[in-house]
Amino acid sequence: MSEILDIISACVSERVESLDLSYNQLWGQITDQLGEFKSLQFLYLHYNSISGPIPSSLGELSSLEVLDISYNQLNGTLSQIHFTNLTRLRWFTANENSLVLKVSPDWVPSFQLEYLVLGSCYLGLRFPSWVHSQKYLHSLDLSNAGISDTMPEWFWKSIHQFDFINLSNNQIRGEIPNFSKVTRLQFLDLSSNKFSGVLPLVSSSLVQLDLSNNSLSGSMSHFLCSGKNESRATRILNLRYNLLYGELPDCWMNLQSLSVLYLGNNNFSGVLPVSMGTLISLKSLHLRKNSLSGGVPLSLTNCAELMVLDFGENQLVGNLSTWIGNSFSNMMILNLHSNNFHGLFPIELCQLVSLQILDLAYNNLSGTIPSCISNIIALVTINFSEIANRIYYSDVEPSQFVEDTSVVVKGSMSEYHTTLNLVRLVDLSHNSFSGEIPEQVTNLGALQTLNLSHNSFTGTIPVNIGHMRSLETLDLSANYPFGEIPESMSNLTALSSLNLSNNNLIGEIPSSTQLQSFEASSFIGNELCGPPLQSCTMIVPNPEYENRNRNEHEVDWFYVSMTLGFVLVSIATINIGFCNGSSFLGCIQSDREALLRFEDDLIDPANRLGSWKGDGDCCAWAGVVGDNLTHHVLELNLRNPDLKDYASDAYYDVFIEYVAYRRLKLSGKINPFLLDLKHLVSLDLSDNDFEGIQAPGFLGSMEKLGYLNLSYNGFHGRVPHQLGNLSNLQYLDLCGNLSVYIEKFWWLSRLSSLKYLDLDSKGLRKVYDNWLEVINTLPSLMVLRLPSCQLGHFAPITSANFSSLTELDLSYNQLNTSIPSWVFCLGNLVYLNFRSNDFQGPTATRLQNLTSLKFLDLSLL
Repeated sequence: MSEILDIISACVSERVESLDLSYNQLWGQITDQLGEFKSLQFLYLHYNSISGPIPSSLGELSSLEVLDISYNQLNGTLSQIHFTNLTRLRWFTANENSLVLKVSPDWVPSFQLEYLVLGSCYLGLRFPSWVHSQKYLHSLDLSNAGISDTMPEWFWKSIHQFDFINLSNNQIRGEIPNFSKVTRLQFLDLSSNKFSGVLPLVSSSLVQLDLSNNSLSGSMSHFLCSGKNESRATRILNLRYNLLYGELPDCWMNLQSLSVLYLGNNNFSGVLPVSMGTLISLKSLHLRKNSLSGGVPLSLTNCAELMVLDFGENQLVGNLSTWIGNSFSNMMILNLHSNNFHGLFPIELCQLVSLQILDLAYNNLSGTIPSCISNIIALVTINFSEIANRIYYSDVEPSQFVEDTSVVVKGSMSEYHTTLNLVRLVDLSHNSFSGEIPEQVTNLGALQTLNLSHNSFTGTIPVNIGHMRSLETLDLSANYPFGEIPESMSNLTALSSLNLSNNNLIGEIPSSTQLQSFEASSFIGNELCGPPLQSCTMIVPNPEYENRNRNEHEVDWFYVSMTLGFVLVSIATINIGFCNGSSFLGCIQSDREALLRFEDDLIDPANRLGSWKGDGDCCAWAGVVGDNLTHHVLELNLRNPDLKDYASDAYYDVFIEYVAYRRLKLSGKINPFLLDLKHLVSLDLSDNDFEGIQAPGFLGSMEKLGYLNLSYNGFHGRVPHQLGNLSNLQYLDLCGNLSVYIEKFWWLSRLSSLKYLDLDSKGLRKVYDNWLEVINTLPSLMVLRLPSCQLGHFAPITSANFSSLTELDLSYNQLNTSIPSWVFCLGNLVYLNFRSNDFQGPTATRLQNLTSLKFLDLSLL
């Protein structure tokens, strides 16, 4: 840079009026020779690599009108001396440097600016008062300037003079006043500050409004519906990461120009308004992480220009095929992560040829993956040299908006923005998909992340999976594929994250530098061998493994209600008992093998399962009950036994020491080979020690289960929603698992036969406000125990469909309303525990209706 100034100053420094050196590769420092350009009016040095401080000789350029030094590597301090004689300066741009502006608090510049951009320059904690003196200023950018101050009142009063304001990424406090009459302002970015209060009323001429990442609260009805008959020019509206709540208003008809709408990470509830379908120019819709419920309105199909749709982490329901349709031909990102959608994989998705990110994880979708998935061209091939890193919209200024989305990659949530257009991902995990993984999936050569984990896929891994050369992350864990790992997987040289654990894979792991670089955890829970697992010479294969009997036979049963519990009883036509001990009449081979493989992953320090021998009658094993007619295993009771069963009276006091008691507990892993017990109707694993692992979702595929007890096991993480598939379930006990939570409550509504429900655990902290509406869909319920679940209120219901209830325990919650009237209509109620809540209003006279009541606790402590 100094050499160029030398050359120019030696020739024409006195006469140069305009000097434009922008968009070059200049480096070095600006020297004092700059002061020799006395006639200079326009100086453009932006987009170079110029470094060092600005020389004080800048203040000698008395004719200077425009100065643009943005996007360099300048540092040091700019003081009042630098601006002493710049009386004609009207345009000053210095953003994206490391400069510090240090002037006195009462400084009044000699210039009158029209355009000021100092983004990423440090201006000090106080809002710069000298800006107040700039009467002709219409464009102002003080973003990321280190300001931590309350917005001065004078600024709001002068807002009518601006058409562009960017004060983002500071710590400015205060409330934002209404400015619906400010017609000149078109761009306002106050994001990432500490503004509070309600949303302001804004002018219909405002084109872009970004108030995201603040502490704004309240409804947005007044904001949106005020002047709803007046057409608005808004193209970008970003209100995400605030504290807004209530229903989304049905007043979107006057926003025909809206291209981008961000409302994610708030507390909105209720259903999606039908009038959203009038946003015919909408290209990007983000409603992520709210509490929205109900179905997606069909009117949304009118938004035919949609390219990005993010409904992730809500409570939306319905069948995707009813609204995806053929309308969204330009769709690039579809993110429905963690909702309650059900039904089959929509074959209509195959027509979205531009789709780059498809996230349907954590829903209740089922069926198979259609072979037409290879029609999605954007996932098949990609030419990185021909596409931009970012996603752009034709009617949105690229410098003022960056599209983004959040997806799970390598087990953690990642946000993509500046490289979003390069991401290719399909995540179908944590659903109920089944069938074989179609070979056509291997045609998705551009795909970088494929997650099919926690489903019920079967068959073998596609043999040509090695064709997916762009794959960086592959997760097929917790399914039921069998056979060997295809040799072609060794060709996935870009692979950096692999999870094939907890499947039915067998054989040797293919040898390659790539596959052997992964930890053993990528392969555990299978019958695999070879590095990084143990040597194959140590494995003795079971010749009957591939020929397990999978025949079906129906077994019916029911529960009989006792005073406070249930006893499992067989229907008269079924003879449930121990199978005969002979090898001829013993349990069938497939059940025996399933139990042995299940036992392989258990840790049994007290040898409770010592009777489980490979050649014995499994119906005679400890905890196993079978049918001596069909020889199928029907019940598996591995509940931790009473200590007295393991100790004499003389030593009982010693034996009940905690350490000794812990030795009786089973631990380890719950192997999915339990699924081979096709006729199992009762499973009790209670009071063991599976601490640190998640309750297995595959239990939701054991369709004949009527009794399931997983209490007091130390499970952690989310209760799997797949349990909602157990349509025959009558008894469910999950109490005493202090580190589990229910993230979605909706799946319980599918357990229409449920009679006993116990979720007694302080770990159930995410039970949504609609808990009572879900419980009211269980007409057979007789025992309901939800103590210590942090329940806050009763949702209004006209009557209780669970009229057979005999026990109701809602103790130790945060219920602070009057006891609802439906409680006093439960004529069969024997046990009522509302201890340690804060109920209001009269109750004594209404209790007379509960004629069967024998236990009542309404105490506060």
